Amino acid sequence: MSKKIDEVKNSVNTTLEFIKDEGFESVTIRKIAALSDTNIALVNYHFGSKEKLISETIKILLISFQDTFSILDDIKVPAKERLKIFLLDY
Repeated sequence: MSKKIDEVKNSVNTTLEFIKDEGFESVTIRKIAALSDTNIALVNYHFGSKEKLISETIKILLISFQDTFSILDDIKVPAKERLKIFLLDY
């Protein structure tokens, strides 16, 4: 995996954990950079702003939810198995 992708994933994961612990209003680029052990300039370069960092984090979280919930629609898998997979993923 490229260094850029690793930095972006690290920043997004750090942002998600920070939001869970502190809330949206407490997010700053400086805090995320420090917690993710990333240079502030790199976080700014990859995301451009705090708002875009939060937006990207939410987008990735929603995609994850969509993937988790999509198993419930897969009629090829028995209902009990779908529920089990869903609960383990969620």
